[in-house]
Order: sequence, then C-alpha cells, then structure tokens
Amino acid sequence: MTIDEIFRQFKEKRKSEVRESTMAAYAQAYKSHIQPTFGHLDPDEITSGLLQNWIDGQHGSPHTVRDRYRTLMTILNWYRRSMDMPLIQFKVKTPQNVRKELETYSRAEQKRIVEYIMSHPGIMEFGILLCLSTGMRIGELCGLQWQDLDLQQGELHVCRTIERIYDAELKNTKLIIGPPKTISSRRTIPIPRKLLQILKKCNSLTKPEYYLLSGTDKPVEPRTYRNFYNELLNKAGVRRLKFHGLRHSFATLLVESKADIKTVSSILGHSGVEITMDIYVHPTTESKRSQMHKAFKGIL
Repeated sequence: MTIDEIFRQFKEKRKSEVRESTMAAYAQAYKSHIQPTFGHLDPDEITSGLLQNWIDGQHGSPHTVRDRYRTLMTILNWYRRSMDMPLIQFKVKTPQNVRKELETYSRAEQKRIVEYIMSHPGIMEFGILLCLSTGMRIGELCGLQWQDLDLQQGELHVCRTIERIYDAELKNTKLIIGPPKTISSRRTIPIPRKLLQILKKCNSLTKPEYYLLSGTDKPVEPRTYRNFYNELLNKAGVRRLKFHGLRHSFATLLVESKADIKTVSSILGHSGVEITMDIYVHPTTESKRSQMHKAFKGIL
C-alpha cells in the first residue's frame, strides 16, 4: 500500500474525529509538500536518510517545516496503529526556531490607538479596543455574538471562532464557524469597566443572535476585519503590527504589571501556564531600557 492510498484512508476515517480546519491543513501539507516525495512509496521504503534529505530541502519557517514533518508522522503512525504495528521513529533533525522578540505596541502607542477609537466611535472600532483589552484572537472576535456577552456580570464567553480554510481538492476557500480549537480556548473573560459601559449603549440596538461586529446574522470575516484594522492604524498614525500584536501587547502588559501567570494563562486560553511563561515571561526592550536607566541613574 502506498502513502497516497494510506492518506486517502486516513482522511476518510478521521474526518469525523478532527476539526474541518485541521483536516484541511493536513490535506494542504500533504498535497503540496509530502505527496511529491512520498506519495508513490510504500511505508517501508521511507528511511531516516530519505526523510532528512526531504526536511533539509523544505522551504519555510522552522515551525512550518516541523509541522509538515509532524503531518507525515501522524499519517504513518495512524496507519501502523490501524495495522497493530509498533509506532515508528526516525533519527532526523528538524530545524529549530530562533527566538524573536515579541512585536508589541508600547504604552504610548496603545494610548494613541485608544484615543483614536474613542474619538471615532463605532462597533468595528470598539472591536479593536476589545482585543487590546482582553487578548482575544481575531477569529474569536469575529465569532462573538451579542448573546455571548453577559453585560450584567461584565464578562464575555468565547464559544466560537471563525476562520477561512483552503480546500486542497476543490482548490477553493470557505468560511468555517465552529467551536474554539481546545477546551481551554473556550473561556470567560472579564470586560473592562469603561468598555462595558460602551457596549451596554450599543446593545439596545441589536438582537442577541447577531454578531457583535456586523450587527447582523452574518459575521465579518477575519480577512475583512484585518484590513479594517490596518486602515485604522494608518489613520491613527501608529506603526502597523500584525493583528496578533494586540494579543501580545495585552499579555505583555499584564505580565509587566506583575499579574498572576495562571490568571494570564486562563484569560488567554492557553492549555497550560508553561505556554504563557515561554511566550511572555521575557524582558522586552522597553523593560530592559527602564531597568538599565534605574541602575545607572546618577552615574551616567
């Protein structure tokens, strides 16, 4: 049996067990990067040397290359489990990430964004403020409905996310609305008091099942909202970071304010505090500069 045949069985058997977006990612990685080298081979023909050559010839970030390798191993070991065979391990080296400093907005930039939004009020603008003050992901914000907000308790419930996926077979994209990827991503987040007052005023004009950003039963998709975000930054005169920079800025601000890491992790929807520690518990350039200034005050 070839890897092509195994992957066809893998898709058929596992499509009801994994998220549609996950299977779409498997299919895209397989068709574009795995099939050309391994599709015609029998599993027993795959060696550590062949795999290493394939890994070394891959283009993309270290994270992307490792994901492709993991996809191939997921397929191979699924097949071996189905045949009651021991799982296979190869002696290969995958590329390692070079840690980059997180791109976050400074306090001055965050203040400028907030000031611009408050002087140009609108629900689309308030969505950016919501992400900056809760750490929500863009897909979670786009999937937020008014019924997910408990304005009496002052909290919101993250219970769905929106993403556009690519169907490698149909060679087309489609919008997927579904639950968050993990149990920990399904969470409750307090709404800051000032933003809560604003949302209470907006709430009287809409229906519970309507989406927050669109004010209708059809959501604003992430790609559209990302464009809106970029335009707002230009108008506000703030440098443009990726949308995820809002989430990074929120988390970094909490950590620098000495917030409990377990609390930060819960708000962000991480599966464990280790993830939060690894990503955010590092000094930023701004904090390094501040500490050095304190140390040399009166000397230099």
